[in-house]
Amino acid sequence: MIGDDLLCIALGHGHQAHQIPSLRHPDRHPALATAADGTLVLAWDSRVLQSSGANLSVRSAVSHDGGLSWSAPAAVDEDRDAMSQWPRLGRDSAGQVRIAWYDSRSADWRWRVVSSVLGDGEVWLPATLIDSRGNNSWPAVAGDDIAWASTRAAQRLQRDRTQQIVVRHAP
Repeated sequence: MIGDDLLCIALGHGHQAHQIPSLRHPDRHPALATAADGTLVLAWDSRVLQSSGANLSVRSAVSHDGGLSWSAPAAVDEDRDAMSQWPRLGRDSAGQVRIAWYDSRSADWRWRVVSSVLGDGEVWLPATLIDSRGNNSWPAVAGDDIAWASTRAAQRLQRDRTQQIVVRHAP
């Protein structure tokens, strides 16, 4: 963060740092991917800067010039009642950038993995909540697949330390 309203994108190898307006959000957990056409896609989780009552949301920006300039940050699939965090990006077999994150908008209290694809016009397609038992978190994206940690084989409803890795074809 630089000043009150800029997210800094720093490039290595002597390149100049570039900034994206972030509207006074604390930003964290970045993910970066390149689409088949060379578009850079950056995603991160962010929330309004206040002491309490602010849920995290997943935001993104794109660059068509190798990171020299960036679009304004935009919500990927904002739901102000949900906590959305830890986005991960990858490129699918069609060359499109896919995002996965975990979030709290399930019918019960458990975390679920959510996924979307960046469509034409740099707009994220409607997100899909991936149906899976247990708490699901820490997603990873590779090609057309998504992996995540899950408590799906837990012996207790709460505080079970059992974790498994689940891999599923992206919706």
